Amino acid sequence: GRSSGLVKAGAGGISTVAGDKSSPTVGDVWYNSTTGKLRTYLAVNAWSAGGNLGTARYAFKGGGTASAAWAAGGNHPALGTTEEYDGSSWSAGGATGVDTHGHGSAGLVSAGIKSSGYTTGYQAGSEEYDGSSWSGITDLPENRYMAASGGTQTAYITFCGASVSGGFSTSDTTYTWNGSSWDTGGTTNEPGHYTSGCGTTTAGLKVAGLYPTTTRVATVEEYNGTDWTTVTAYPATRYQHVCTGLQTDAMTVGGTSDASTWLATTYTYDGTNWTSSTAYPISLALAGGARNSASASTSTTIFGGKDYTASPAATTDKTYEWFGTGTLSISTE
Repeated sequence: GRSSGLVKAGAGGISTVAGDKSSPTVGDVWYNSTTGKLRTYLAVNAWSAGGNLGTARYAFKGGGTASAAWAAGGNHPALGTTEEYDGSSWSAGGATGVDTHGHGSAGLVSAGIKSSGYTTGYQAGSEEYDGSSWSGITDLPENRYMAASGGTQTAYITFCGASVSGGFSTSDTTYTWNGSSWDTGGTTNEPGHYTSGCGTTTAGLKVAGLYPTTTRVATVEEYNGTDWTTVTAYPATRYQHVCTGLQTDAMTVGGTSDASTWLATTYTYDGTNWTSSTAYPISLALAGGARNSASASTSTTIFGGKDYTASPAATTDKTYEWFGTGTLSISTE
């Protein structure tokens, strides 16, 4: 059989595999004898357009994975709609019980959670999603707006944000949800609101934001389930950016450093260092996002937000997908 017009299978160190390599590294090339294709594992780091949201929205986070994401609420006045993404198009989901924007959220399409946010004021209402309908759960212990969040429906974390207990305050409090009740976790070293974050209840990530009220910061902290530790700072002061992924495999997109110029910058974080990557197609703020956590794929989907490339700036329905590393065919039988 013929593997390529350029190279013969088994020649020059190219191995033959009945399928794809189970744990490839960037740069690997092999011949897939099952499909008759020459395959390679590459770092692509490119954005491409996905399907548009049914309703343009901003000031929400969303959840899910890159090919099975969800978006709920957002906008002002707040929306009560949910949309679900299948990797190519969005479809309508269940209506929220509490219409909010500026809430935290996480979890899968079939097991989502959102907490707090803003309706006609800061609020603490929380609810869970089963893929078709939302059900109310115990309120977050305090009102919170623009808090960061991560985790799953039964192991959810939310931290920082703004509250109005006794007047406006910037919070350093962490709360976790175990599927039935809220617990208070460790306090962050630096309070913040419009702080972006992701990760899990035992490996959280807090990225930049505002502190004490309107000053942009670049502080980054990691959470181990008990304590927060200050680590490598973000490359620039930033807020209104979206952060998605894990503590050791995260991505941030957009935001602003000066409240006058919004950015299209993309950074990835490996648990130690921040690395600049391919710019997002538009200058963006307050978008939703979902990132795969599987080691074989660093695909990410970013959706909605405020488009500051447009003049004047406008709420967008655009979805873009980022392909980091993965296996591609480069020849056929």
